[in-house]
Amino acid sequence: IKNLNKKRMKVVGTDILVLLPEVKEQKGVVIIPVEENGEKEKQGTVVGFGENIPEGVKESLKNEPEIIYKEYYTGGEVSRDGNKYLVMSFLDILVIL
Repeated sequence: IKNLNKKRMKVVGTDILVLLPEVKEQKGVVIIPVEENGEKEKQGTVVGFGENIPEGVKESLKNEPEIIYKEYYTGGEVSRDGNKYLVMSFLDILVIL
């Protein structure tokens, strides 16, 4: 994780902040994490969450777990300090790994 400064990015409401995995490059070839069916994996690390997340969910998210999220999520993408993030509703989490 490059220069992750969570103090500059505050998540509000029931949203979560998901750090996306880095896309790796090798000698002009871009390597993107994929699932077995060839699609881009919908996975990331929760690095922040809003104040209105239910307590049980907060407890599961406080240690910055990896998650798998819905293909069509409510939210958007943000780039900051060389990292890519998703801001999405906690309801879009499918699995906490």
